[in-house]
This record gives sequence, C-alpha cells and structure tokens, in this order.
Amino acid sequence: MEDKEPVSSQDVYQALCGAASQDSATLQASTKLLQQYQARPGTYGHLYAIAAEKNTVPLDVRRMAIIQFKNGALGAWKSKRQIADFNAHIMAKPSLVPDLIAIVQTQTQVFLSNPTGADPANTLHFKRALRVLHLVVKEFCSVKMPAGIRIMTQIAESLYSPLIQHYDRLSSLLQASFTVNALLDPHLQNTCEEAVTLSHMVFKPCTKIMLWLWQKAGQPQYSAALETLAAFSKSCFQLARILWDLRFQLIASLYQEIPGGTSPSVRALDTLTRHLRLYGKMFLRMQQLSSQRFVALPHANELILYYWAEVIKASNGPPGMISDSPNAFYPVRLLVQCMILFRESLNAWSGKKTENMTATRAGVLSEHFVEDAVRLLLTRLIPLSSPDLERWTDDPEEWVNHEEKEGDAWEYELRPCGERVLISLSLHYGLYVVPILMKTFQQILVTPTDNLTKILQKEAMYCAIGRCASRLHNVLDFDEWLQKYLVSEAQESNPDYRIIKRRIAWVIGKWHAIQSTPCSKTQVWEILLHLMRDHGPSSDAVVRLSASEALRECIDVGGFCILRLFAMSLSIPTQTVAFDEQTFHPFLGDFVTQLVLLISEAGTLEAKNRLTKSLNTIVPFTEIIVNPLPQLWQDAGEDYLLKATLIVMVTRLVEATREHSGVISHIVISLVQESLTTKEKHYLDEDGLLLWAAAIRNALTLESTRNGVPGYIDMFSHVTLQVSGNMDALGTMLSIVESYVVLDAKRVLATHARELFQAFALVLPRAVQMNTKNIILVLGLITQITPPEFWAEPMHSSGLFAVLAKAVIDDKESALVLTEHIYVFARIALSDPFVFNQLVAGAAPALNMLETQVFEGVLDQWWSKFDNMAEPRHRKLAAMGIASWVSSARPEVLGRLHTEIFNIWLDVFGELKEALADESTDGTRLVSLSSDI
Repeated sequence: MEDKEPVSSQDVYQALCGAASQDSATLQASTKLLQQYQARPGTYGHLYAIAAEKNTVPLDVRRMAIIQFKNGALGAWKSKRQIADFNAHIMAKPSLVPDLIAIVQTQTQVFLSNPTGADPANTLHFKRALRVLHLVVKEFCSVKMPAGIRIMTQIAESLYSPLIQHYDRLSSLLQASFTVNALLDPHLQNTCEEAVTLSHMVFKPCTKIMLWLWQKAGQPQYSAALETLAAFSKSCFQLARILWDLRFQLIASLYQEIPGGTSPSVRALDTLTRHLRLYGKMFLRMQQLSSQRFVALPHANELILYYWAEVIKASNGPPGMISDSPNAFYPVRLLVQCMILFRESLNAWSGKKTENMTATRAGVLSEHFVEDAVRLLLTRLIPLSSPDLERWTDDPEEWVNHEEKEGDAWEYELRPCGERVLISLSLHYGLYVVPILMKTFQQILVTPTDNLTKILQKEAMYCAIGRCASRLHNVLDFDEWLQKYLVSEAQESNPDYRIIKRRIAWVIGKWHAIQSTPCSKTQVWEILLHLMRDHGPSSDAVVRLSASEALRECIDVGGFCILRLFAMSLSIPTQTVAFDEQTFHPFLGDFVTQLVLLISEAGTLEAKNRLTKSLNTIVPFTEIIVNPLPQLWQDAGEDYLLKATLIVMVTRLVEATREHSGVISHIVISLVQESLTTKEKHYLDEDGLLLWAAAIRNALTLESTRNGVPGYIDMFSHVTLQVSGNMDALGTMLSIVESYVVLDAKRVLATHARELFQAFALVLPRAVQMNTKNIILVLGLITQITPPEFWAEPMHSSGLFAVLAKAVIDDKESALVLTEHIYVFARIALSDPFVFNQLVAGAAPALNMLETQVFEGVLDQWWSKFDNMAEPRHRKLAAMGIASWVSSARPEVLGRLHTEIFNIWLDVFGELKEALADESTDGTRLVSLSSDI
C-alpha cells in the first residue's frame, strides 16, 4: 500500500537533482528512484510544476523534469480511470471562464493605458488567457449532447458582452495605431503588432460564439439571439470594410519601404491579413448555414458588393497586385473569399421568397451589372495566366492531373473560382448571361487569333461555353461550330495554338458529358484522333491527354455499355444502344493504338491510370486491344512500370468483359506465367496474381479454348508453388484456389490433390489467422462438393489431416479458427464416417500418439467448441456430423453418446423446435435442409 501513497514535491525534486548529477552512482540510484515514483499519485504534477519553475530551479533539473514527464506521462494517462478524470476536468472548464474574463479585462485595461510601454510579461499573460479562452469556447461549440449545449449557452451569455467590448476597444486602438509612420518607426512597430494580434485573438472566440448562436437561431429558445446577431453582424460588416481599406492604404504607401524578413511591421501586416481572412471565414460559414438569412441582414448586401468591387479593382489593376502572399496588395485567398461570398449569394438574390429579396435582386443585380460581371470573368479571371502556362510547360502531366481533378481548387485559386462564379451566374441569371455569352462568342469566332493574348481570350471563351453548356444547348449550334471552326482550329500549326487545342478537346468532352447526348459525328472522332496523334510543335502531352479524357467522356455518355456491345460483337441478342457504333468503329483500332502508346509515354501513374480508364471504355473490342500487347511487352524490355500497367489494363479488361473474357485467356495465361516464372517476378508477381484471380473468377472452363494453347488447368502447378513459397501473396492465392474449386473441383483434385494438400500442410503452421481460416474454408468447400474418393487418400498421405488434428487437439489456435476445423471434420463424417475414422486413426503415428488419444482429443474439442458456434447452421452441421460419426460404432464415440453427444443433439433439437414454432406462426421457412448447410 505504501507504493500507492502520494509522493512529495521535495522527494521528486531531490531525485531529479540526483538524476542530473555527473556522479554515475548517484545518477543510477536517482533514476531508479524516479521510476518508482512514477507509479505513485502526484508525481507527474510535481514534474510539471518543477519544469515550469524558472526562477529557483536550475536549468539542468528543469530539463530532467521535462524529459521524465515526456517519457512517462503519456503511458501513465492511458488508463480508463485517468481518462475519466481528464474528461471530468474538461467538463469543469466552464468554471475557468470567470477567471479568464477577469484576466482579459485587467490586461486589456493595462495594455490600453500604455500601449507603447506595455510590459512583455503582462502581454504574454494576456495572450495565454485569450488562447485558453478560445480553446474552451471551441471545445463546447462542438458538443452535441444536451448538457454540453446548456454549458455553451451559459458561456455565450457570460462572454458575449465583455468580449465585444474588449474587441471594440482593441480594434479602435488598431485603427488609430496602424499608420505608415508607426510601421516604419522601430519604437512603435511592436505596438502595431501587439494591437492587431490581441484584436485577432479576442475576435476568434467572438466568431465561435456568434456562429454557434447563428446555427441555433432558428430554434424558438434562441430567438432572442437574433437581435444580438444582427447588431454584431452590422458592426462586423462595417469594420471589415474599414480594415480592408486600412490595409490597402498601408500596403500602397509602404510598398517600396516596407522592411523585409520577419520584422514587427511585416508580422503586423501578416496578422492583419489573417484577421481579414477570419472575417471572411465567419461570413462564409454564416452564409453556408443559411444563405437567405445572411443576405437579409442589414448591410450584408452592401458588404458583398463591396467585396466584389474589390475583386474588380484587383482584376483591372496592374500586374503584380494579385499574389499568393499575405503582404500583397490583393492576396489570392482574400479575393477567393470575396468571390465565393458573391457566388453563394446569387441563389438567395435570385429567389423571390420575400419582397425584400425581389427588391434586392432588381436593385443590386441588374442586367448591366451581370453583363459587366460576365465580361470581367471572361477577360480577367478565367483566362490562363503566365504562372499557369509556366506550370504547363514545366510539368505537362502534373498540370493535366491538377486540372482534371476539379476538386476543391476553386476554394483556393482564382481561375477555378472564377469558373464557378460564371456557372452560378448562368444558372441563376441565365436571361442576362446567355445573351452576353453568345454575343461575345460570336465576336471571338470572327476575330483573328494572331497573338498569344487573343489565343488566351478564345481559350477562356471556349472554357465558358463548356462550363455553361447546360444553359447554352438550346441557343448554340454545336454542329455548326464544330464543322466551321473546331475542325480547322485543331489543324493549326501555330505553337501557341496548343492552348486552344487542349480546350477544344476539353469542350467536346464536356459538351457531351453535360448534355448526356450520344456522340454520332465523324468530325468529333477525327478531331480527337488527330489531337492524340499529333506530336508536332503545336501540340504536347497536355493536348494528347486531354483528348484521351474527352474520348472517354464522349463514349461513356453515349451509352457505350461494355457488356452489351461485347454481346453484339458475339452476335448475342441485346437491346439497342444509343451510341452510334458504325460511326465510331472505323476509328477504333487507331484509338486503341494511340491510347496504348500514350500509356507507354506517360511518366506518372496518375496519367497512366487516366489513360487506362479511357482505354477501358472501349474494352468490348477485346481482341483488337490485346493484339498489340505481345509486341508492346517485348518492346518494354526492363520497363517494369509499363509492364505492370499492361497487366493492370488486361485485369480491368477481364473484369469488364466477365464471362466473355475467355477469348483472351491465352494472353492472360502468358502474362501470368511471365510475371511469375521469369526474373521479372520480383516486380510483377503481385499484379500478375491479381490478373490470375480476376481471370479464373470470371472463367467458364478450366480447359483450353484454343488448340495448342494451354488452359487454366495447366497453370495449377503454379498454385502449389505460390501457396507454399510466397507467404506474402497467400491470401490472393487462396482466392484463386477457391475459384478453381468452385469452377471444377473434381478436375482439379483428380490431378493436383496431393501437391495442393502438401502445400496446405506446409503453410498451415506458419500462416496468419486470416489465411489459416481461409485454408480451412477451402477444405470445407472441397469436402462439401466432392466425394471422398477425390480427397481422402491425398489428405492422409500428404499429412494434411494430421496437421488439422494436431491443431485441434493442441487447442492453441483461436476459437474462431478451431471451430472451422470442426466444421471440416463434420463434413468429412457426413460424407463417410468410416473414412473419417481411417483419417483419425492414420494421424496417430504422425502425431506420436495412440489412436484412442487422437479420437478422445478430437471429441474433447468437438464438445468444447460447440458453444463457440454462434450460427444455427453451424451448430446443426456439428450435430449432424457427430451423429453420422456415431453410426460408425467407434468405441470412443459411443462412450460419449449418453453425455456430450446427447447434450449437443438436445440443444439443436431445442433450436429446431423453436424455429418450427415460429415457422408455423408466420409461414417463414426457418429450418434448413441438410443440403443447405
């Protein structure tokens, strides 16, 4: 009991002093003593207190305390009791709020009384209190349980007014102190930095509270918060504009004079930028939770339009004003926030739910306003920039990968965000947007594109057409555009025209994808094939990859159903497909060849995968695709990445064509053999096994489908080699064996039973639990669907049954695995109890046991594992198996008849009785036949 008594702080301190000593004997004794202390209550608290004491504790002792705390605290706090205590501490944090508020109030007064001469220690104390306060609020904002919500309500009520007051005072100081002279004066720079930092830290818990109330404001019990939210929002709308203007004026004035590095002025401007981003995050979250309520707030529309006006100023400004830097005139992230805020408001503005909304729509977004917004997007925000073109040239494949993802880039980058704004404008203000788009489109079509600027403008226009295709399909004649302009533009030799060629491929794909219309135009296939083939100076990898992606979109949308088209190629009756195969068929071979070549040329896995997906859309024409593979395989040489890609492509081909994949079985077998038997197996065996698994899972026969060509049955010799010699791939190999057994178990066992069972006997003692269970499941399947003459003798001669019996008798495996053993024994006994007796008796010499001992050991486990059989079908299987075993009149079995065996039968009969009673009540069949077990 003494070891559990709390240790004193003085004892811990003395032990730390000894552990920091240079004397080895003292060090060892003290270290051992500290290890003993760590098991006693209070030690880690003392270690933390000693480490935090700066004035009286030597530095070496503090370091030792930190090391001891780091090494032991985490492990010591993992017990359930201590986690519960910690959770209790977390729930007690609201009690900290009054103290924190008092600290904040005091320190605010102290700081504001003398900002230029503030004590750094007091300021640090102030910041730490604000950080803790923010974490407390953040913790309870996320709580969903009623108790946590009540606590958060109390926190919001107690914190809102004082925090807003402190923020008002600090933000006033911020506006007054943030001047050009102050930022350049070494004596005032720190004051500017502290003013904006403290304002930012006070504002963070304010935003958390306001957003929590905003989310709850729709509930009746929080209706009183609506006025508070309106007042807070109004002040934030006004202050956000003031701070934005202040920041811009300072940047404009200090552009040439601002010091570099990490000076206080730079840090102050960086914090001010982050502060404005915090405003934007809060506004965006409010809008996300309720766009209608947000735009209905007083002055919200004015703020949004102010932000959009800043986007216009930034876009029309000189180059260099927009940059992804916190000290730029217009940081990219701030502008993106402004654009998203504008975009998300369009839906609310376009609605007619209230008179206010209707008036807002008519007054704010007039036709002229929308037209100007569209022109701005088309001319300034959507065109590719110089950095875009540099990234295109530096790494074409990565550029395409980034462009085609179309994930959340619009939340961080201007051009994708501009495209999303245009889409939203076309959806909500189509009456205004469509005419201006068509007018601009017609002007650009007839304007010569003889320089890079005009090329970029045309590319942006084509981008807009693709993005707004859903609103333009009734007014834009795509066929005329295709024949008169796109065909000739795709043939241009101007090197800069690669920009338009890439967009031509993109817009063709997007037009068909968005419209969900089948592609039936020969010109489309001619353009895409030319763009994929072209390796001249006016093309590059971006154009070719974009054309392959467009090919996939055109085919997928066209209803190119893999199975149906493959059935058509085999003259199997099928339903009519909307896709025009006759138009596409002449181009098929060339497309396949180009896609395979592009796969070999691609340098990134992502590009190879994208090309493979395009190739997979035309997999119904399987033999055309696989015919070039042998030559490609030979040409690849030691390019194992390309070879792996080819194997993956054939795997997907097999998975797509399913039962019709037999026509390429000769290619599959060749690739599998190459990947498993040559020097390349170290690079390709994993992909080769996955191909084998897919092929045998979808095969209809194990025999050869071509004269003189091996069939899948001829590959089974590789199974035993892989099962016994490749433990890493054992799981995949077992699925292959299972597919062989399901397809034709008798054929497999007639020629390969002994070597298969020998391999199983070899790996069972070494296999992990999951693989062990899968092996037993395969054996259960074999004994269930084939008679004993196919497996009884090989199971004995290979030693496999002895391995199974030993595992059961030793009882060292998990109950989950051992019950699977019992199921196999039950199936053997059901098939032939006398064969089962022979197998059990034959295992005795191999186990160095008497026959009686083996029988008794199996019977012991049969009974002991019966309670671990949860499913009724398994319990019935065990009962039926032992009943069949009783019929063999083996003395050891009969000796258990009146005890354990009767108990098993009574349990199962009781379950059957209940099932039959339930079946008679509702008519549901609950009792399974023996053939179903």
